[in-house]
Amino acid sequence: MRDLNFPLEERLYNLYQERKVFASAHFLISRGGEILQLVPLKFQAWHAGPSTFKGIRSCNRFMVGIENIGKSGEPFTPFQYQANAKLCLWLMYTYGFDVSWITGHMDVAIPKGRKKDPGKDFRWDHLRKLIFEAGRAAVEQ
Repeated sequence: MRDLNFPLEERLYNLYQERKVFASAHFLISRGGEILQLVPLKFQAWHAGPSTFKGIRSCNRFMVGIENIGKSGEPFTPFQYQANAKLCLWLMYTYGFDVSWITGHMDVAIPKGRKKDPGKDFRWDHLRKLIFEAGRAAVEQ
């Protein structure tokens, strides 16, 4: 990887921007919970590869890709869960979908098992709770 003196988030951002990888995501969330937008939402990102969800193939065409920085097997940080919840709530509000559309690459990849993220230890119930709480707080303001 180039630019080794830069923080990981900046190196990944630069790598995506230079198109040196054949993958992309709309958003990247750092370990500290910072959200970087890498691909404008009006464009397709290449995060899912061969995939299907709710009977619809090619998830890249209709889903937003969110990547979280971390090593395989490393738990997500509380900051990442909070950032994911806020981002997902904003996307749900902006595009009018419900929480059932929030899923992981491991759940949409074809063939099953091709992708492992976010991993079996990802706390989906916790994320949904944070989304609900963020939505309730927004309504109460």
